[in-house]
Amino acid sequence: MDLLEEQLKKAQNSRGVVWYLADGLYSMLGDFAPFEELKQLLFKYDNLRLYIDDAHSTSWIGTHGRGKALEHFRGDERVVVVLSLNKAFSAAGGALALPNREILATIRRCGGPMLFSGPVQPPMLGAAVGSARLHLSPGFEQLQAGLRDRLDFALAVIERGGLTLSTPARSPIFQAHCDSPRIAFSVVEAMRERGFHCCVCVFPAVPMNRPGIRFTVTRYNDPADIEMFIEALQEELERTAPALGSVASVA
Repeated sequence: MDLLEEQLKKAQNSRGVVWYLADGLYSMLGDFAPFEELKQLLFKYDNLRLYIDDAHSTSWIGTHGRGKALEHFRGDERVVVVLSLNKAFSAAGGALALPNREILATIRRCGGPMLFSGPVQPPMLGAAVGSARLHLSPGFEQLQAGLRDRLDFALAVIERGGLTLSTPARSPIFQAHCDSPRIAFSVVEAMRERGFHCCVCVFPAVPMNRPGIRFTVTRYNDPADIEMFIEALQEELERTAPALGSVASVA
């Protein structure tokens, strides 16, 4: 945020505008953008514009599933938010939350994806309409609450077992930290042999010094299965890391 503020100060002198592009929820580490700090900068600098890709926040958080960014910046004339109709929304396509019709017209006339990509296929469009109705239904908050319960349970098991996460954020995306990509690949292979699926995260998907193992939690994961998975992951990390570390030192 300090680097962003430096650019804002420089642009002020030339009456320039600074567009800041960010993920609302980072897909690899599962951490949120610094929304409060961005809000303060919006208040402080008239030349700041935000473009927030909130695809991984859509549905599971926010009023009617609008995500984290729109909860913070809804109605702000200098913020554009992109939502996903895939992922947790369970359909296809995406949605743009735009502050005014001028930006809408510009995107329609000049935006490459609007000009050259195809429309959402009718079956998936029907799924999107059905999902939208579900998001507006009275019981949708209970679905979100059910997921939050699963997340709290997973975090409790993680804390109890001492598993090291890359970020402490409360989101459905988790990344267990590894000391090297070699350890991450070995652990994921061992987990698959035990019947568990998780993903390796290495550069360039994450910073060079932040390799890890990514896994997600949904409402459909039974607490017993969540506990079994996390305990198995902890066991494999404890078994694999020292073994590969000793091999590397000998070599």
